[in-house]
Amino acid sequence: MIPDPGQSIEIGSLPNLRDLGGWPTRDGGRVRTGLLYRSTGLDKLAGADEAPFAALGIRSIYDLRTEAEREAEPDRVPDGTEYVVADVLKDSSGAAPAQLLRILSDPKAAEEMLGGGKSIEIFRRGYREIVSLPSAHAAYRRLFSDLTEERHRPALFHCTTGKERTGWAAAAMLTVLGVPDDLVMREYLLTNTELRRISQRPWGSTQMSWPASVRRSSSATDRRRSAPRFADWCRGKRRGGERYLANRSR
Repeated sequence: MIPDPGQSIEIGSLPNLRDLGGWPTRDGGRVRTGLLYRSTGLDKLAGADEAPFAALGIRSIYDLRTEAEREAEPDRVPDGTEYVVADVLKDSSGAAPAQLLRILSDPKAAEEMLGGGKSIEIFRRGYREIVSLPSAHAAYRRLFSDLTEERHRPALFHCTTGKERTGWAAAAMLTVLGVPDDLVMREYLLTNTELRRISQRPWGSTQMSWPASVRRSSSATDRRRSAPRFADWCRGKRRGGERYLANRSR
């Protein structure tokens, strides 16, 4: 029996963990399961969660986060697992998605930076950097090139919350594998649901103290608004995932 695509894998300390397989393709096939996973950071993986994670058989972990994120919350990498740093935002002066981690504990700063709908433009700029920075090209080139080799699979890739950087990598991969655009977008937006389940990340305890305007502008609604614009920009500038990977995975 083929599991439902996009179904969450229940490991408490590793939310937003999903198998990228199972999605139907345009030619009538399905993406193979058990080979590629996406998640949040692995900094809390421990204890009783280690066994079910080990059962996935993951050989390689690709960390798409910045140096500051890795130092603040280092991955707990199981013994014998390959760990690869693929810093997507290394060349960014602002690193908008990652930058938010530094203001989440300060409601006043959050109001100034994110209030009044300003988060949409911030994330729009960040999304473009995620695709177009030289460091992004290098990071995704490493990820996609490695995944062509059996010795690196099964593999897991992640950023901090498994949203933008992880989301783009997943969307590009599914596009290349022939998954229709509407299903690629559905997989991308599943993160909205998954992140509501997080209660122990920094924003889990902080968000309730934010001003209402910030809570609204940082919500899943903004992600639904910005995601199509991001996809449109990628299609217009990169002519789809196939062209992007053809250009960047050499």
